[in-house]
Amino acid sequence: MTPALDQLTGQTSTRETTYVLEGTLTERRGDRWAVVDGSQALLGPVRGAADVTLGDRICVVQSQDGTPFLVYPQTGGGGGGGGGGGTVVTGDWNWTTSTSSAANGRVGINASSWTAATMVNLAKQTAGGSETNLANFQAGQTLAIKQQDDPDIWGSYTVTAPATDHGTYVTVPVEFNQAGPGAMPANNRQMSVSVLIPGQPGPPGPTGPAGPAGPTGATGPAGPTGPTGPAGVKGDTGATGAQGVPGATGPQGDAGPAGPQGIPGATGSPGPTGPTGPAGPPGADSTVPGPTGPTGPAGPKGDTGATGATGAQGPQGNPGPTGATGATGPQGPVGATGPQGPTGPSGASTFAAGTGPPTGATGVDGAMYLDVSNGRFYGPKAAGAWPATPVGILVRDATTYAQLAAGN
Repeated sequence: MTPALDQLTGQTSTRETTYVLEGTLTERRGDRWAVVDGSQALLGPVRGAADVTLGDRICVVQSQDGTPFLVYPQTGGGGGGGGGGGTVVTGDWNWTTSTSSAANGRVGINASSWTAATMVNLAKQTAGGSETNLANFQAGQTLAIKQQDDPDIWGSYTVTAPATDHGTYVTVPVEFNQAGPGAMPANNRQMSVSVLIPGQPGPPGPTGPAGPAGPTGATGPAGPTGPTGPAGVKGDTGATGAQGVPGATGPQGDAGPAGPQGIPGATGSPGPTGPTGPAGPPGADSTVPGPTGPTGPAGPKGDTGATGATGAQGPQGNPGPTGATGATGPQGPVGATGPQGPTGPSGASTFAAGTGPPTGATGVDGAMYLDVSNGRFYGPKAAGAWPATPVGILVRDATTYAQLAAGN
């Protein structure tokens, strides 16, 4: 037999640390012990190993209080041994690949791998058809399932809650502890199922006397005050909220009704005409002159008077309008033909251009020269030489005063 695990190994779960270990069965002082491979330490006494031959290879698990329980080889179909520290119950079942239930004599899990399982499905009858007390699972028990003909195919779990009864089988809530290096069992393989049922704890021993109080240690020096952390960066001012929408203008009230026009008063009747008074006496003669009478008619024209002296000359008047153009005179006689002048220089030689002032080899006598870099004119060339200074400058469009002043 090759044990399922190598030496002393542990798997930590959220509930406890469960150890599965291998070794050789030996006897010391009448009790069965396990010699752990690779260690000189003895582990025991091993519970449930009374029927195992000394020297056989064994596999055990430890309970929460450290008591080792035999899980391989199996020691019978109905029940185990030991006491005090707990009980190991072992039985034979056949593996089922169903993940939802277990038929009579079958055991399986609700997943396709040991590590993913959260439930063990176990029939109430073993493969041999006998009833078993394995259905009475409680939280804290250790459940191990191993293929009988292959010690590398096995899985170990911690029961997390009581089993649920489904009539012919139960489902046991579990938490994975460990698994062997082999593949998952094939359907209908013979399996050994072992359950470690922890024993009830014994009564607590008497409380020992309290030991003397140790001397009070000296107070250590106060540590230095840590530096003050830098002030946090001031947060940005929040954005101003949007201005609310002005309310709608209410409707204009209706105009009040015009008051009624007053009734015109009645017109009074005309009064009676008074009687004509008697004529007054004539007035006395007035001493105030009367108004001026109208102007009389004009008299006859008088004789012409003597001529007066000549006055000073007045200013010159404005020019009169231009008179009409006179008639064209007759054409004069044709003048005599003048003598022919000397032949002038060729056109190609009378004007030259280049960059910079002209040199003596440029052009012919009488020619003009244009410096295209600045628009300056030189000439005319005389006796094979050019004047040292330009005679003018070619004015460009939009020439500025500053350019003219600088001779550019």
